[in-house]
This record gives sequence, C-alpha cells and structure tokens, in this order.
Amino acid sequence: MSQTEDRPRFYEGQYLAAADLMAAVDYTCTQRARLLVGAHRWGIALGMDLTEVPGPNSTLDVVIQPGYAWDGFGRPIVVPEPAKLSTALFASFDSLFVPSKPPPPPVPVDVWIRYDEARGRGPKPGFETCDSAAAFSRVSERFAVEVGPRTEPAGLRDPIEIAGRTIDAAQALRTFDPSAPELVDASVPQQTLPGDGEHALWLLPLGVVLYQPGSPGKFVTRDDVALSRHAQSRQYCGVVAGSIEATSGVVRVHDRGKPYSTAFTDELLWVEGDLRCDGNIRLYNSRLELMPSHTANTPMPFHVLRMDDPAKGSASMTLVIGDKSAGHNKLVVGPKTGADKTGTDVHPRMVVTDNGNVGIGTSAPAANLDVRGDVVASGDVRFAGLSALGTGTQVRVVWGAVAANGAVAAGDGFTVQKLPGPGRYQVDFATAFTGQPTIVVTRVHLLLTADSGTSVTASETAVVDEVLSDRAVVATADTAGALADGGFTFIAIGPR
Repeated sequence: MSQTEDRPRFYEGQYLAAADLMAAVDYTCTQRARLLVGAHRWGIALGMDLTEVPGPNSTLDVVIQPGYAWDGFGRPIVVPEPAKLSTALFASFDSLFVPSKPPPPPVPVDVWIRYDEARGRGPKPGFETCDSAAAFSRVSERFAVEVGPRTEPAGLRDPIEIAGRTIDAAQALRTFDPSAPELVDASVPQQTLPGDGEHALWLLPLGVVLYQPGSPGKFVTRDDVALSRHAQSRQYCGVVAGSIEATSGVVRVHDRGKPYSTAFTDELLWVEGDLRCDGNIRLYNSRLELMPSHTANTPMPFHVLRMDDPAKGSASMTLVIGDKSAGHNKLVVGPKTGADKTGTDVHPRMVVTDNGNVGIGTSAPAANLDVRGDVVASGDVRFAGLSALGTGTQVRVVWGAVAANGAVAAGDGFTVQKLPGPGRYQVDFATAFTGQPTIVVTRVHLLLTADSGTSVTASETAVVDEVLSDRAVVATADTAGALADGGFTFIAIGPR
C-alpha cells in the first residue's frame, strides 16, 4: 500500500528545524483542503455578491461584498471588507467605443475571483542568509479579481495532479478508469495539492456586471437579463453526501436569506419554498396530500392515491375530495388568470362534487350530469331512461313500437298486455310517472318492418283510451273504424 501523507510528530529533546514546523503547517493546510473539497463542492459559502452603489459625480460603483469561499484546491478566499472593482480591469472592452460612432450598448462582463498570496516578514537586517528567497515568516493569503469571458477549462483552472498524472479536475475519475463518469463538480480531495509558494489558477465566478465602453468606460445598472445571468453564473459551495441523517427527525431545506418557518409538523423533509424537479416523482404505497395549512388539526382529506386489487389484477387512481357527500367539496377544472396563487381567480369549466354530480359549464351541477351549453355527439347517444328539463319540472320519455299480437317490437321501460277483444292493448310502465303523462300513438299498417307499397290504408287509426301514471290503454281500428288488432307506435312524456 502506498504512503500518501506524512503526519508530523515530535518528541522530547528533538531538535526542531524550520522544515519540521513547516511540515506541521503544511499537513494542517492539506487536511483542511481535503476536507473542504472532499465533503463539499467548491464555491461561495457566504457573501461575495456584486452590488451596485452610487459613486462620485453621479457614477456607479460595483462592490464585492465581504464573504468567504474556497476553490478547487481547497484554498480559502476571504473578502474581509467591501472591495470596489476598478474600471481599469475592463479597459480591454473600451476598444468597442469609437468616438465618431454612436456609443455601443452596455456589455455584460463576467467577474471572477481567485486565491492569491504574497510572502512577508523577511529576516531583519543583519540576519539575512545566502538563500534569502525562502527567508520569510509569513504568507499573506489574499484574493485577486479577473474579468472577461472564460469558456475553456484551461482558462478557468490549472490541471490537477493525481498519482503523478496531470489531468483536468472534471476528468479525475477517469485517471485510471476511462469508463468512469465525468466529475461535473470538479472537487477532487485525493489530488496532490499545490505546495508552498506554487501558483495554481482556479477561478471562482462571482457573477456579471454591465459595463458601458467609453473613454473612459463606466458601470451601468444591470437590467433583468443581466441580473438573471448574474444569478445563474455564481457558484456556491455544495454538500457531498450519500445520506443525510436527521438528528431531530427533520431535514430542512431552507433559503438562508429568509426566516425559518415557525410551523412544526412531523414530516421527515421540510422544503421551505418552491420545489423543482427535472425528473420523475414516484410515490410508493403512499398518497399525495393537499393540506389547507400547517396548523390544521383534522384537515379535510384531499389527496390522490393509487389503489391496487391484486385479486382482480387491476388498479385505480383515486382522487379524494373530502369526507362528506353534501356537494360542498369539488374538483374544479378550468383556466387561471392573474398572479393570485390562492386559486381564487380560477374560472370553472368542469366541476365534480363530492355527492357525485358533474357539471360542465356550471360550478353548481344540479344532477349527475349537468351540461350548460350545446352538446355535440359524433356517435350514438343511448339512454336507459330519457329525461329532459321542462318548465320547472323534470320529465321522462318512454317510447316503443308494439306488434298486432301485443309483442314489443322496439323500445324498453314498458310491457304490453293484449286485452280481451279485438284492438285493445294495455301498456304498463316499468317505472310509474309521478303524474299523468301525455301519450301520442300512431297506427302501423300490417307489419312494422314491411313496406306494403300502394296497398297502405291510411284510414286505419289508433287512439288512446286511458292514461294513468303507471299504464295506458291503446285502441286500434280498421278502415271502417271498428276495433281490430293492429300494430302501433307511441311516445309517453310525463313527470319523473
């Protein structure tokens, strides 16, 4: 097994040289760097935003706010106090300005920060050594700023070294395994870190400013497009972990710039803000619950769940809209206008109530299916019992065709009795009307399904002899008006 690190150790009576003390310092710095880039993604931990502040003579200054970050080599970058950006850094963009032409539009410019250091506290006069280059007792850790586009890895960071091989950090896993995936976050704790005094480049994006080229150029206020690009370009530190252990039973995902929620519920994961998912969401043996508030003690159930019946080999998706059947709870489908997130500006187009009514074109359906507006059917429409809405009364329609022998030739919802004597039939309704219906009858010549041609006798008649709520009597006659057996058709319309 190869040896990776030498940890300094001291003993009584040991002669300590500068190299021994430097080894202790280097070991501490190395382990700190490995911890930073091993357990985290490199980036900004706090602050370091680019803010616009008024400058002298109605100008605009851009300031790097105090903050802390670390780069991909695990080196700390500290901005201890507000640092104003110098427009001299942007001088290369002033070439876009031509005095004889209209001024060019403002240019969005990327701003980067990097680790920098300088040696200090050399030996006092008279104590210098021949090798004075290494004779200093302090290293000043500081930062430097760069601006402009950086599109290639070589311009963003120097390669890292792993086991004597030099490679870009994003390809670290492929050093000895070409089939390994790319390391997108480029945080590599096992690298050989830069030694004391070695300059290694690693740029950290701070965001974007708007620079107006000129003679001289100046900063201008960022528009919405520039602010969006600024927010997207900044890189914050992240957490690298295979699991999160909740010590108090709760893991909270929270915007650091907003107050914590004061509501306490018993879920394992709290997301205090909007949730974005670019992949699928799967719920196993559970349901999606829609809650009215954090404080509801016994909230009305509104949830979606999958219900399986292994015995039948079937499954259903169930939408629960409350725990009552009074018609007050609804599933509403319709467009939403405005920015109101409460949903009060939704315009219902279809409504399903908890008592089983469905409304189209109405938010208060009064029947199992209540359609307010035209209905277009491209296929057959079949009714077990046809009902219509009359003037203040719901009605039912029963229709049929009866052969001369009393057999039902068409229709349903009724039976027929052949009464004694010729030409008399009793039609019994399967469900009685709630009041007396109206019946219209028409005589059928010979057979309902036969075309008699020119032998049809139009003087054959059929009349209604009796109408009650549960039955009717129909009489048929021949051409002389005498009762005679004959087929007929009828329509009965009455209150339900």
